[in-house]
Amino acid sequence: MSPAAPLNPGRVYLLFSGLTCTVVLLWLLMQLPLPLHEQQKLLLRLYELPRFSLALLCGGAMGLAGLLIQQVIRNPFASPSTLGINAGAMLGVTLTASIGSHPGFSPVGGLLGGLFAGGLTLLLARRLGGGPVHMVLIGMIINLGLNGLAAILLLFFENSLDGLYIWGAGNLHLHDYSLLWWIGTVLLLIFLGMVPLARSLDLFALGEERASSLGVAVKPIQIIALCAAVLLAALVCSVVGMISFVGLIAPHLASGCGARTSAQKALWSMAWGALILLGADVLARLLGGDNISVPAGALTTLLGAPCLLYFLRHRSKHAFHSPSKHTLSLSAPFRVHAGHAAVVLLALTSAGIACTLYQGDPTADSFALRLPRLLYAVCAGAGLAAAGLILQLFLRNPLASPDITGLTHSGVLCVVLAGVFLSGMSQATTITLSLLGSTTGLMIMLWLNRGAFFSPVRLALTGIALTAITSTATPIVFALSANQSTDALMWLSGTTYTATLPMALGYALLSLLLMATVWLTWRAMNLLQLGNQWAISLGLNLQRARLLLLLIASAFSGLAVALVGGITFIGLMAPHAARLLGLSNHQQLIPITLLLGACLMVWADLAAQTLMHPYELPAGLLVSLLGGLYFIGLMSVGIRIQK
Repeated sequence: MSPAAPLNPGRVYLLFSGLTCTVVLLWLLMQLPLPLHEQQKLLLRLYELPRFSLALLCGGAMGLAGLLIQQVIRNPFASPSTLGINAGAMLGVTLTASIGSHPGFSPVGGLLGGLFAGGLTLLLARRLGGGPVHMVLIGMIINLGLNGLAAILLLFFENSLDGLYIWGAGNLHLHDYSLLWWIGTVLLLIFLGMVPLARSLDLFALGEERASSLGVAVKPIQIIALCAAVLLAALVCSVVGMISFVGLIAPHLASGCGARTSAQKALWSMAWGALILLGADVLARLLGGDNISVPAGALTTLLGAPCLLYFLRHRSKHAFHSPSKHTLSLSAPFRVHAGHAAVVLLALTSAGIACTLYQGDPTADSFALRLPRLLYAVCAGAGLAAAGLILQLFLRNPLASPDITGLTHSGVLCVVLAGVFLSGMSQATTITLSLLGSTTGLMIMLWLNRGAFFSPVRLALTGIALTAITSTATPIVFALSANQSTDALMWLSGTTYTATLPMALGYALLSLLLMATVWLTWRAMNLLQLGNQWAISLGLNLQRARLLLLLIASAFSGLAVALVGGITFIGLMAPHAARLLGLSNHQQLIPITLLLGACLMVWADLAAQTLMHPYELPAGLLVSLLGGLYFIGLMSVGIRIQK
């Protein structure tokens, strides 16, 4: 008799999850008294069964979409959520709803938005060599930019888009049951259409060149499969909102169940996707009760992101230590003397400061009101830029920043959670909680990467998972607390509106101390730039230097979150721009990066106050839009691939 196969802990976890969801579902069904009365039969037929069917169909569609994407681009971390497809579809739905269409039925807007976002992510990733980590980071950046656009629409069309913030996090409550037939028909047609391509999809595992040599029409099949995946994901998003991580986790679970061929993986992925979404919906209803609508899509992220962390933890250690086939670096189109750059940046920042202080009404009262906001903007911009510089050096990846590695969103989540239980929090309390959240996110990230020697690849993927968990937990907190005010959304989007002079002066003092500390580490940062081996051989205590820099980055991020909310892209753009000027010595790079961050934030805050006066935009959303445009331009001219 052949020896028994070793027990796979992943399968045990999957079996336990499936049994748990099944037991919870059966428990819910047992709550219905038998025999059913006519009113209960009507409720079951018109509400429970359609919702049950919708969860199965949408979950199956997302599972199949994720499998198709992972198969054709050979990226185990790709999915509709990580490639920005869901965010694009949600933006399309929001835009359609803002001009009068019902938010629950916007398939055309969702489809166009999903196609745009997915195509943009894949196009930019191909320019960068198509590495798995780079593709996911690009998708996260596209997500940030598109979510910023959607947030602007939510703020400007608050009345017509009432409730769309919670609905967009994934709500399975149907308004039009004919949509069940649409989703079911599209899912069935795409599944049947993929059956003749199953053998060709199996050969994609060998690589594009080998598959092509065996007679596979690689490009046409890739286009067909990706379009089918985008169609499924966009249709689901336009009907029930953003369902994240189902398309990422379901194919992994299918492989864990022993599926080997594409046909087997498709069936298992659809089954697991249906089970995950159904279980998340059941759990959301148990959590919210009869009076509160908890988004099921947010719970799929809370259930799916830990699975991603599990796969990362049990992945072969060699996968995270082997050198990457492609290394990203910034190609400086020209070189500028650091002194000249500093003079120009000081002039631009001074001009922004003068315009902010003396705009419209240059009186003493207006000066006193605008000075705290100006200090907030300068300190937040410089601090986030410094945090981005540290993280990009640490991860050896110019696509890293505080908002992508989880530090910003963990601070936001901590403050939002505390706001549910504490009324009227002072700014000192907010700062403490934000610092605690950012530091906790950092500690979790380091703990999950224990034994991996701070591998840049693994650290980046862990940060993405933590960002997904913390950022999607926020809609759940909003739903449970019923705190969906415009002021709360403004703070989440990033604003200096709450600035006071005492807190601004304290913020400036803390920021100056942290900036001085960063500048004093310029020699260690120069050594880290050479690589681990050279840094150690030249006498650098690698672990101590990395820990110190990460603590500084988390402190900068926590302070910024507490006082100005969720500001994105500053930590990405400012270090990029400094390197594009041809600077590499951190003795010069650090002050130029700080000046760039302060300049960007000052002008963004000024534009937020003046563009639609007397109405005010969140500065963070304008930075997100600017960052998205900058990133697209950078992909065209600023980033090159080194072999």
